[in-house]
Amino acid sequence: KVGVLFITMHYLDHKSAGRRPLMLLSFGILAASTTMVAIGFGVNSLPVMVIGIIIFCGGFSVGAGPICWLMNSEVLPLSVRARGMTLGCSINRLSSAVLQTVFLSMAEGITNAGAFMVLTAFNVFGFVYLYYYMPETKGKSLEEMTAYFADIIGVSYDTQVGKNGARKGRSDSVEMKGIDGAVSPPDGISEAKQ
Repeated sequence: KVGVLFITMHYLDHKSAGRRPLMLLSFGILAASTTMVAIGFGVNSLPVMVIGIIIFCGGFSVGAGPICWLMNSEVLPLSVRARGMTLGCSINRLSSAVLQTVFLSMAEGITNAGAFMVLTAFNVFGFVYLYYYMPETKGKSLEEMTAYFADIIGVSYDTQVGKNGARKGRSDSVEMKGIDGAVSPPDGISEAKQ
């Protein structure tokens, strides 16, 4: 697992890789490994199950484990980063608790192989979701990421640079327009300084 983490650290900023390819690789490995464990339970082969779990640990360490924490810090503006990281951590822990609570009952109800196939379905869903919605954040500024997400939800976002080289608008370069169309100055900056 530690060796895989060093490989991941190398490829996070490597020109031929990045966060998105590593996450997609990770979820592909997770889906294949949970399928392998399900097959191991189906044919009652302990070596197949153990190898599947070892591959799962490596696949998790490639992307799903470390990159979800890195992505949060790269896409959340400083003004909401602490709250966003707290929310992300809480959802992560709650999801883990729910899975741990229901897994044994699920395994009894649909067999161990069936329970691992449910996990495979979650991993396949994660792969497809990330394929369509996860941006590459490597080399992107916080303003670029904010503009990317603002575009997705249809919010106007202005990252234009003013005449004096300073960015216009409030925190994180969002231009705030009033009802009359006038641009309000950033917090703490008077009209004369603009």
